[in-house]
Parts: sequence; structure tokens; C-alpha cells
Amino acid sequence: MPKPVRCPACSCEVSRIDIRPRGFTCPHCKQVLKVDAHYAHPLAIMSLMFGTFLSYLLGFSGVWFILYMLLVGAAIFLVAALVNRWFFLKLARDNSALEFRITGPRDGQVKQ
Repeated sequence: MPKPVRCPACSCEVSRIDIRPRGFTCPHCKQVLKVDAHYAHPLAIMSLMFGTFLSYLLGFSGVWFILYMLLVGAAIFLVAALVNRWFFLKLARDNSALEFRITGPRDGQVKQ
């Protein structure tokens, strides 16, 4: 059974049905959230390393070595990413929708 997913802003439990890959709002506090994807880079590197090791052990060389390494690495990455998303899913605040607007006079132009 996967552990519950919690909102980083209000710590309320978020249903997996409400989670969208491109971004969504917390149903409780309306904070814009996204799926934290920081795990993907180390996972991709480890998948390619394992694919390289397996290609070497099976004795492939040349173009077949590279092709087999990429295919096995991609397959391992997809399975590991699905397992990671299902059991270890983590949410993060999505700051890409923030707009900073500075209004008013500059500091040197303030009349007193």
C-alpha cells in the first residue's frame, strides 16, 4: 500500500486522483503544486550504469554494445520511475506561476 501524499504547504493529504503531471492545485489550501522530479537524474545515471555493466557482462561490443546499453538502461529507468512515483511520490510548490510586479515610484523619486 503506497504511503499517503501530503501537500508541502498545508500538510493535508492529497488524493492521487487529484495529482496531475503538469501541475495542479491543492484541494485544501489552493497552493499550486507539482510532482517533485529531483529523483530522475540520479535514477537515469544509475540505469545507464547498470545497462552498461549488463552489456559488458553479456559480451556485446561495438554498435550492439551501445544499442543494448541504451535499451536496457531505458527499460530499467522506466520501471524504476514508475515504482518511485507510485511508492515514493513527493510534491513540491510550483513557483513557475509566480509573477513579480514592482509598482510605485523609485526610491529617489519619493516626494516629501
